[in-house]
Amino acid sequence: MDHHLEKRISPRHLVEGPITLHSAIGTPMEIDAHVLNCSVEGICFYSRKRLSPGVTILFKSLNCKYLCSCNDRKECLLRSISFVTVKWCREISEEGRPIFLMGAAYAMPQ
Repeated sequence: MDHHLEKRISPRHLVEGPITLHSAIGTPMEIDAHVLNCSVEGICFYSRKRLSPGVTILFKSLNCKYLCSCNDRKECLLRSISFVTVKWCREISEEGRPIFLMGAAYAMPQ
């Protein structure tokens, strides 16, 4: 199996906080998730629901307080709403329960 992943080139900024995931095709879906980092190319987040690579979803941040502590604040801002395409998904365990760590690329450039 080919494990080649498209890696983000731009720096990742640690910006933790809650987000919600919604279907991009109109099917009712609202999933609670938690963002871990962002870049100008995409985000890394986790959720209790697995999303397959290739799926495009709409994510919404729950507030605008996702600033990181680095000096380049212009690129640290997490988008408040955007379409993203899941690039990878990995199952990990948190307190004995499975959660899914995922990376997603913005579907539309900034």
